[in-house]
Amino acid sequence: MIRKTVKPYIRGSVPTRRPAATPKRSDFYLFSPIHYEPKYAYPLLVWFHSPGADETEIFRVMPQLSLRNYVAVAPRGLTAEEAGSRRADRYRSVEGNVGRFSALYDWTENDAAPDRAESRVFEAIDRANLRCHLAPNRIFLAGVGSGGSMAMRLGARYPELFAGVISFSGGFPMIPCSLAKWGALRRLPMMMMIGSKNPVFSPEAVSKQLRLFHTAGMSVSIRQYKTAEDTAPAMFRDANQWIMERITQSAS
Repeated sequence: MIRKTVKPYIRGSVPTRRPAATPKRSDFYLFSPIHYEPKYAYPLLVWFHSPGADETEIFRVMPQLSLRNYVAVAPRGLTAEEAGSRRADRYRSVEGNVGRFSALYDWTENDAAPDRAESRVFEAIDRANLRCHLAPNRIFLAGVGSGGSMAMRLGARYPELFAGVISFSGGFPMIPCSLAKWGALRRLPMMMMIGSKNPVFSPEAVSKQLRLFHTAGMSVSIRQYKTAEDTAPAMFRDANQWIMERITQSAS
């Protein structure tokens, strides 16, 4: 059972919600910026990988986002079994190894997923905090597809803990509890980036969510790109600029 409280952890730095019983160590990768300066409190980017990928995706993402500006951590998503799903496509073939398969990882919207994913994410933040000097008020969530949706879901659940959320081709979770903390959620900057030709998450899908954003008074920046892909180089450039603008504003 996970406690529904938030408390500081390790030298009063990064706020963390700890489970009642510490789970087995989750798989994650930590990215340290080049020319890392131990005395500088870095922003932390928590990356939710795309469906079917895993935590190693962070090493393809960070060169496109920034190699200098952030510490980043990428927890591994959930298997179908962990999410309580009975999906038939639970495994993918390993490239170059005929007959070998590895589990598919995803950030599903299944009812069993949020607490499991949440515990894994906060554990990854804990470990990043132990290894690097982080700014407690500069934790950003970002992800692709269902990873972007899970980032927004976690941001909506704990808006007081995060400095911003970015979703690449992933929608805001349209569930009642998403607006449970609407007062704090209105102060959480969010950014959604979509491809105009994306067959999964299209501009039409975003337009259906605009009424919710407007009614709740949420601060959501929506940008559209001429691509059918979930990500594009221009998206990463704009994401980096958006995060740096939030950091500059908070420092002024």
